[in-house]
Amino acid sequence: MAGEDERLFIGSLWIFPVKSCRGFTVEWVRLGIRGAEGDRRFAVVDKDGRFLSQRTHPGMTRILPRPVSGGGVRLEAPGQEPLEVVPEPGMEPVEVRVWNDRLGAVDCGEAAARWLSRCLGVPVRLAWLPGDGPRVRPDGSRRMTAFADAEPVLLVTDGSLAEVSREAGEDVGAERFRPNIVVHGAAAWAEDGWRRIRVGEAELEIVRPCARCPIVGLDPATGVRQSAALRALGRIRRRDGEVWFGQNARVIVPGTVQTGDPVTVLE
Repeated sequence: MAGEDERLFIGSLWIFPVKSCRGFTVEWVRLGIRGAEGDRRFAVVDKDGRFLSQRTHPGMTRILPRPVSGGGVRLEAPGQEPLEVVPEPGMEPVEVRVWNDRLGAVDCGEAAARWLSRCLGVPVRLAWLPGDGPRVRPDGSRRMTAFADAEPVLLVTDGSLAEVSREAGEDVGAERFRPNIVVHGAAAWAEDGWRRIRVGEAELEIVRPCARCPIVGLDPATGVRQSAALRALGRIRRRDGEVWFGQNARVIVPGTVQTGDPVTVLE
């Protein structure tokens, strides 16, 4: 639990409209059962419907998606004309695989496929996740998560970011870890002990810590490898063969959250 004189609050909120592409901060967002509204509802996929990420395609860091009306996105990247993609009725249904999970999505058409293929240098498609249908696990169980790797919401704290920066010998920004919520005012690693928190109008269940992959070692704007942060995590947060940073969470009470809202540790 937070100490009596420890004020926890939302320092920043992040949205990543297209999985593994760049994100941006927002002043407020609604958290629903699938997480932050507009977060990771699009994914770049190969011909078999498997998602692509910066792990194998670091050029995805150069793609900046911005939401537009109608639930679409405006795609921007250096050297390319921007493209607006708005899902429409009649788009072709496709099955997308995120790791071993399966999701029913729709294909966003030829213009988006050509734009992304030129940008990444390989044939790809853009998929969009409509509605609130379930995500099917290999064992047949279902959960309500969009295209995020694990759970609907990822949370980090400024105290833990500061500790990684100290160990790395350079400033390590939150965007390197692709969180939705950055909590300010917590001591380093305090989030390891949280089980349920209230953020603004919403309540979150902390499910498990987040195992980090080599994406942490990429510059979030250019895709250039800068491994100091990943090496620092390896020294101070290695356990069971993985390095850990941040907490995966589920939304148990939906609601609107905004920068500056108090964060209360309930359990």
